[in-house]
Amino acid sequence: MDSVMNNEERLNLQKMIKANDVEDQTGLIRQAKHSSIIGEQVKEFLFLKNKYPRLAKSNPNEFEKMCLSKCSFLFNNYTDLYNKLYKDE
Repeated sequence: MDSVMNNEERLNLQKMIKANDVEDQTGLIRQAKHSSIIGEQVKEFLFLKNKYPRLAKSNPNEFEKMCLSKCSFLFNNYTDLYNKLYKDE
């Protein structure tokens, strides 16, 4: 996956930021050097959602436990992002 955004992706991101009244945390993430682990945990979270969609519907508590165990850094440090991923927002 290419980590560089093209112009269309950049414009879409700006539109989403404005529409959702989001505060830019890029500087803090860069300063804390968390971008690589955030990326890894987001990928892991999306992998779990794609691999276990039935579990997420049939036993959401068990699915949430699995997500928390695999993506604890994301939950502990970037809870809003974790919740948005969990709720498909």
